[in-house]
Amino acid sequence: MKKILIGLVSLMLTVAVMAEIHPKGKLTGTNASLVTYDHAFAGEMNGIVIFGVLDESIFTSEITIRKYGQTIRAEFKKQENNTLGGNVTYKLEDREVAFNITLNKIDPKTKQISLNAAGEEVVIAITSEGFADGHFINPTITFTLGGNAYEYHMVGEACYGMLAHFSMMLISVNLV
Repeated sequence: MKKILIGLVSLMLTVAVMAEIHPKGKLTGTNASLVTYDHAFAGEMNGIVIFGVLDESIFTSEITIRKYGQTIRAEFKKQENNTLGGNVTYKLEDREVAFNITLNKIDPKTKQISLNAAGEEVVIAITSEGFADGHFINPTITFTLGGNAYEYHMVGEACYGMLAHFSMMLISVNLV
């Protein structure tokens, strides 16, 4: 728990220091065609419309998903137990469906982000064309979720904090 807290505080400070407007870019990959701009993305994924945004000043992100005739919103932020994560809740037919996504750790040595998504540990592997000023240049993230492989490539720059939040939002779309 102490490692998670120290990592979370370090991430928050890194994001606050590195907060800047990122130029327009693209985020493409497994069933995704998204446009990025300044810590946000929007477009089509899995045949539905989505919008995700990270407010780096408070290290909180929100994903909006339009599916099943409803607008599904989830927020990922610091929780009462000092972890980073959030709940996704929506209606499917006559029942409510809910799951949680939580950051386990970020490991800069291996360039990996570990999350718990709906009870499954998901390891996000990061590759990029380079790393400068705390940002990955044109990063690609890959992970396995529910036995399926996913890959997303971003044209632009992203720090670990942005990639952690974007990963939680992308995973939530794949789980809905």
